[in-house]
Amino acid sequence: MQGRRGGTCPPPAIAARFDYWRPPEIAQASRTQWEFLFAHALNKPVRLFRAANDMASELPISPDQEFTDRQAAWLAWMDATLDKRWSEFHSVGELLMQVDKIEWRFEPPAPRQPIGLPYPSLGFLFKGRDEFLSRLQDSLARENGGSVAIVSKAVHGTGGTGKTRAAVEYAWAHRDAYSALLFAQAATPDSLETNLRELAAPLRLREASEPNPDLKLQAVLAWPRNHPRWFLILDDVDTETVRDAASHILGQLSGGHVVLTSRLDAGLWDFAEPLDLDILGLDDAALLLREATDLRRTKHPEDAAQSLSLAEDLGRLALALTLAVATIRVKQCSFAEYRVMWTEAREKVRGWNESVITGYHTAVGQTWQTSVALVSDPARVLLERLAFLRSASTTSPGCCKTPTGSTRRNC
Repeated sequence: MQGRRGGTCPPPAIAARFDYWRPPEIAQASRTQWEFLFAHALNKPVRLFRAANDMASELPISPDQEFTDRQAAWLAWMDATLDKRWSEFHSVGELLMQVDKIEWRFEPPAPRQPIGLPYPSLGFLFKGRDEFLSRLQDSLARENGGSVAIVSKAVHGTGGTGKTRAAVEYAWAHRDAYSALLFAQAATPDSLETNLRELAAPLRLREASEPNPDLKLQAVLAWPRNHPRWFLILDDVDTETVRDAASHILGQLSGGHVVLTSRLDAGLWDFAEPLDLDILGLDDAALLLREATDLRRTKHPEDAAQSLSLAEDLGRLALALTLAVATIRVKQCSFAEYRVMWTEAREKVRGWNESVITGYHTAVGQTWQTSVALVSDPARVLLERLAFLRSASTTSPGCCKTPTGSTRRNC
């Protein structure tokens, strides 16, 4: 139900969690408008009612609470993009009569597509990858294709370029073409098998509670053979040992598409076509910084130039940009203020923040330190414990991981 006046908006921190559902034309959405966006995104039945221009308000509202400009932009967007008819009403009583006449039919929901992706789409904030996603689609669709390895360009050779994000965004963009969207982290052969077994839950297999790990894995690997057109992401296939384990697993599957993310050199792949993923273009990286922080940063006239400089500082790496965006949102600072904090963090990471140690561009470690500096002491201790437990589950004896996730020996 919409009128000429707009309602109040939810707190920005809450709304920001769902920004990928908000159309870019709408800077802010009211609570009622968010209800519509949720229903529309989840394919729920929607009925639209609009107050007539001559309808008088039954509640006193001060002019500063009407938000008429914002409401007009919302209605214009709906009229331009949605193929849905409005029902007009002139009074609350007429609205109630129209609603009462609706024949609400509740049909059993269709079987839900199994989805096991690690996070939702970024929506319009996913920048600068159109050409790469087109190459990825062409490769997957090629005859005798079906397996693609997304690798960092050799000139960079480090993590943080956004390989996993690109694979996940491709999955969401082509959701309707697949019977299932699946994801398994594969840092080691053991974790590959463990995470494949855990796909029994999103696949809704009765073996999800099976205590025998071998039977559980067999059930997961049997599902794709009976459900063609699935899509599987194997993430962090960064060693030749894991690559060989992945090759063995994929030899048992057919009828779907596989994307592997890896730091291995392109020349080390024989069962998958390697596709290089470069860092973002400067303009795309700067635009991401501006748009992702638009509602939560202190703005200045020089923001365009500052965002370009900051994007270059961050190596135009997707991971570093994402960490910076999160910090700017929390601090609600300007780009210039963030760059001061980022520069001050350089001394704190000196000694361990080298790509040969961390496996990441130095900008990632410096950006990570800038974010961690804002965390309270108890929270930092908890973060360190969780990082230790994570490293213990994915590395061999005698190894641990740096704060940014790469493996070091005897540390």
